Amino acid sequence: ADSKLRIPSSFDRAGGDGVRRRDVELTGRAFFDVVHDTTRPFVVHTTTAVTKDVGTSFVISAYPETHTTQVVVVSGSVGLWDRPGVSASDTSRRRRPLMVLTRGDLATLDTNGTAMRARNVSLATYTSWMHGELVFDHVPVRIAIHELERWYDIDVRVADPALRARRITATIRGETAEAAMQHLALTLGAHVRQDGRVVTFYPRDGTSRSNG
Repeated sequence: ADSKLRIPSSFDRAGGDGVRRRDVELTGRAFFDVVHDTTRPFVVHTTTAVTKDVGTSFVISAYPETHTTQVVVVSGSVGLWDRPGVSASDTSRRRRPLMVLTRGDLATLDTNGTAMRARNVSLATYTSWMHGELVFDHVPVRIAIHELERWYDIDVRVADPALRARRITATIRGETAEAAMQHLALTLGAHVRQDGRVVTFYPRDGTSRSNG
């Protein structure tokens, strides 16, 4: 949802060094399944990172509001570089990556060039969107609402700061926006009210009540 992939006119064409590169630019989230070819490197550019395949399939998420790039490796391995000043030639052996990720690795790289890695993550959590599911695994509400807004094209508001800081674990499978919001309200022990595109969550001890 709400993702853009830019394929430049130079894609798969030889540069000044004679190497045919397959460079793309991503805003949002995408799954890549790449057959490795040393003569035609495949490189994904986002705002904060450059990711190069080493024969792999992987998910990249780089939505503007997060100010980070998240890479999850489903199979094989990828190299990860910080974005500022990285050129196509920097992804060669002349500049080593910040880290090399393998299956089950999750890396997050922010605008300051700070990289973090988690190993052996649940891949289903990060690939479920490909099968029409949203999976939240102990995710802060303030982050989950961005996913819900993109998925359902709605505006989600959480009236209580304590409620925004809570974490949720839930799976949404093909539900309508109304059903999904009721599902999450039940999970959070909250009330929900929908007015057109605007959905507002309230703590149960608040004065507002759901319209349904």
